[in-house]
Amino acid sequence: MENKFPERAKIARKESGKKLKEITDYLGIARSTLWKYEQGKRKPNIAVVTKMSEIYNVPIDWLSGVSQVKESPASYLPSNAKPIGKTIPVPLLGTIPAGLATEIHENILCFIETPEDQVKNGDYFYLQVKGDSMKNSRIEDGDFALVRKQPDVENGEIAVVRTNESEGTLKRVKKVDGQYILYPDNPKYDPIMIKSEYAQIIGKVIKVEFDPNVRR
Repeated sequence: MENKFPERAKIARKESGKKLKEITDYLGIARSTLWKYEQGKRKPNIAVVTKMSEIYNVPIDWLSGVSQVKESPASYLPSNAKPIGKTIPVPLLGTIPAGLATEIHENILCFIETPEDQVKNGDYFYLQVKGDSMKNSRIEDGDFALVRKQPDVENGEIAVVRTNESEGTLKRVKKVDGQYILYPDNPKYDPIMIKSEYAQIIGKVIKVEFDPNVRR
């Protein structure tokens, strides 16, 4: 996935009309650090990205590159509308195949604003789905899977499973006689059988979202 953050951070800064000193003081960073963010030479942490979205008055998911929509959803709410609740930026770590296993990318690409009540009691991250082996569970190529880190799941649950030091996949898991059977939800793919000592459950898929601005 292309890292759109540097370009969007620069655009947002220019369009905000704010002075450079005001921005760096608010972010608590040096001017040189801001330049590095905008040139893609350095990645900001979650706190800085959140503050940037605030001072530039742009949605954090647009700034991060997840969404194509720049306008804040709040601008479309009627004056008497109530807030939808607090959100928390959750990192998008990269891609995970819902097909044949391939390398898991674990660099933080951006952050996705997620309702706080959906990410309580645990450590969460997003992965973008690649492939169609889970399409009968309505998990399509390009969707974003919210994953709770945990070392085990119940039989029949969908999980992110690492199959060696660097490969992984998203499948339904069944444990039988010391083996994991990783089931696709698409009949054109075969189940994957692997001994439990050669596999590691990374986390359980909690929900899956899609970008409505991307035509399927």
